[in-house]
Amino acid sequence: MLTHYYKDIPIYLILIISVYQIFDFQFEYSFALSLTTTIPVQNDPRFSAFDNETNKLYVTNHQSENVSVIDGASDTVIKNIKVGKDPFHLIHASTPTGEKIYVANIDFSDTEQDSISVISTSIDEVIADIPIGVDPQFLLYNPDNHKVYVSNQGSQSVSVIDTVTDTVEKTILLRQSGPSQMAYDSINDKLYVVNIGSDSVSIIDTNSNSLIKTITLGGDPGFVVFASDLNYQKMYVANRGLDNIAVINSQSDQLLSNNTISGITDPSVMAFDPINSKLYVGTSSSSVMPVIDTDNDEIITSIPIGNVRHLIYEPTHQILYVAHGTEISAINTVNDQIIDT
Repeated sequence: MLTHYYKDIPIYLILIISVYQIFDFQFEYSFALSLTTTIPVQNDPRFSAFDNETNKLYVTNHQSENVSVIDGASDTVIKNIKVGKDPFHLIHASTPTGEKIYVANIDFSDTEQDSISVISTSIDEVIADIPIGVDPQFLLYNPDNHKVYVSNQGSQSVSVIDTVTDTVEKTILLRQSGPSQMAYDSINDKLYVVNIGSDSVSIIDTNSNSLIKTITLGGDPGFVVFASDLNYQKMYVANRGLDNIAVINSQSDQLLSNNTISGITDPSVMAFDPINSKLYVGTSSSSVMPVIDTDNDEIITSIPIGNVRHLIYEPTHQILYVAHGTEISAINTVNDQIIDT
């Protein structure tokens, strides 16, 4: 079974970008973006995950019930791996028993139980099929305890998978409608789960894997990001219905009412730059992308980019890649200037 929240999740295109680095005598950094190739996969590609050990990219093909494996050296599909029905999100995990890809199979036809397919990247074959809750939406790997967390939108729960045995160790009942996107606080060992049907955030202690608190937000929350430095640990939650960003102190799990950042139309996705202490907020309907100073939670500028679908921060050169409309732009996060599109 698939809940009505599923239709609001954007479909991401797979684009391969080549980044050319040029260093002049003053060692100033500059580059240009160019589309080098388009890789044909199967029907309805949704999400991708990269295995750095094998230099391979894995892509879920939602309507083909398989995962395409792309060789990073040649940019060609080398295999299509059969998984469960309606594969959606997937993640890469460096587990104690090897490099693996975990795939959430939503399976529209099954209203009682769905599954997670486990792929070994050394042989590119499914090595386990794990029964899970209804409508698994997103997965998150916790390298501190080697567990994979699965938000089950249709059964109001989060499943905890032991990556050594590839079995469900525990199912945490949230009693909130529509658990979806998740973020992990690695300092305080907590998992934050956005419940898009209940306008709330559930907080899980990853040491005991138990629910410790639920914070009601209102406003159709859809995305959560963890941000931290030496002075604070915070969770930022995008509230599309209220046109704001809610800020949670993840040490005390208190909603910082004075730090709610308002005036952001339809916030959809976010990315954190820990080097410059900035949060970038992509919006689905506005023509600008607000930039928030996370030290004092204030909007410091807005970048003229709208209809943002996805954000990726690259820390080596402090570049933010923005997928918006049918284009990709690169932003220098030091001065928040668009470098190239």
